Amino acid sequence: MGSGTDIAIESSDIIIVSNRLTSVLVARDISRRSYRKTRQNVVLAFLFNGIGVPLATTGLVYPVWAMVAMALSVTSIFVNSLWGRPDLLFEAILSVGRTAPAEEHLPAA
Repeated sequence: MGSGTDIAIESSDIIIVSNRLTSVLVARDISRRSYRKTRQNVVLAFLFNGIGVPLATTGLVYPVWAMVAMALSVTSIFVNSLWGRPDLLFEAILSVGRTAPAEEHLPAA
């Protein structure tokens, strides 16, 4: 499946490189979960900002507390993105400064 023409590969949203049809189901599952998580993060952002921005602009909240609320907003979205996969955080931290495995094995041009 992954041996299509170059134009088909360039114009596609997803490329399945194996010949197993179950890869289509896996790709669909990943797509559904990521879309659901994106919707959750947008709702969280609108909740924090929909409540916090009007309170901060009217002066009902001190600027320091508005800053803390914004930090909590970003942190909650970050934690929600990693929910169920804390190993991703450690992988990201440990990969800082290293090249990606795919880049290490590329032939020189």
